[in-house]
Amino acid sequence: MIGLGGVAAGGVAATWIANDPWDLRLSRITVELRRLPHQLDGFTIAQLTDLHRGPLVPLSFIDKAVQMTNSAQPDLVVLTGDFISRRRKYIGDCAQAVSALVAPYGKLGVLGNHDYWVDADAVTDALTGVGRCQVLKNERVTVERGGAQLVIAGLDDPVTQNDDIEGTLSGVRPDATVVLLSHSPDTVYQAADRGVDLLLAGHTHGGQVVLPWVGPPLVNSRYGRRFASGLKRVQSTHIYTSRGIGVVGVAVPVRINCPPEVALITLRASRSS
Repeated sequence: MIGLGGVAAGGVAATWIANDPWDLRLSRITVELRRLPHQLDGFTIAQLTDLHRGPLVPLSFIDKAVQMTNSAQPDLVVLTGDFISRRRKYIGDCAQAVSALVAPYGKLGVLGNHDYWVDADAVTDALTGVGRCQVLKNERVTVERGGAQLVIAGLDDPVTQNDDIEGTLSGVRPDATVVLLSHSPDTVYQAADRGVDLLLAGHTHGGQVVLPWVGPPLVNSRYGRRFASGLKRVQSTHIYTSRGIGVVGVAVPVRINCPPEVALITLRASRSS
């Protein structure tokens, strides 16, 4: 006979098994931005982060994420760092996979700490060349639709202290709608102090392991679990931290109750007066 404790344990185990490292999800998020022009209402941004192409993440899984993204038909694709892990040999096929991403307004990326630890210049060259992805290093671009503008700013990696938020946002009009790309969510308070409308980040992997009733025991952020994953807000700045696609830090790929994701963010103009 199986006691109630055994049934409960089995139920928890089944839940954990269901959330395996290859259980890729498409997360749909809607964010209302107070300064978004009505011409950009409904604009969609697909965010991919922490691909970590390397010994733990096969190219086939990166290709799956690319196919999922393309099927969602976003207006713009952004990639928020950690394209590779451990060795330079993974740079080429990762960039080739990124090249297959398609969107009317193109692809923009920022680097993460693992990209710097391996070879930031080689990653940048591969992404801009083979990958056909513009890499923003403390730079910004402007997206235009129907005569309205959306500023997409990209911080270089804050984990390795290559970020310059002042330089990145210098000269932006006070009434401009700004989406900031940052590998780490730890830049959120700086972004909020500068009136950024939306910050898109990764780096945390959502904790990678999330315990029932407890949450993630370890989160790679100075703010602990607060910005581990999902949509949050600081002052008037919204932040979405993606759980990412790949994994790191273990001998075998592990995710528990923390499935990988491609995030599809829909921007909405504020309905308030």
